[in-house]
Amino acid sequence: MYKAIKATYSKLQAAVRLNDQLTDWFAVEAGVRQGDNLAPTLFTLFIDDLVPEINSLGLEIDIGNECLSSLLCADDYRHRLTD
Repeated sequence: MYKAIKATYSKLQAAVRLNDQLTDWFAVEAGVRQGDNLAPTLFTLFIDDLVPEINSLGLEIDIGNECLSSLLCADDYRHRLTD
């Protein structure tokens, strides 16, 4: 699976349409393709690794009796909750 994802995003190029004109092609070096079916899965994989890293930093906010170390919007983390 890793090889398939890597192949999809290797040597990725894009152009921008502006006023019915297409810009020169340029290399896309970060991010996921807009509308890509893999985007939610890749985001979930990223979040699954990011949240423990944030929590390990020990940067917490006390709000009443609750201690928060990372805040995510429900729709950002819903994939993890439904797996």
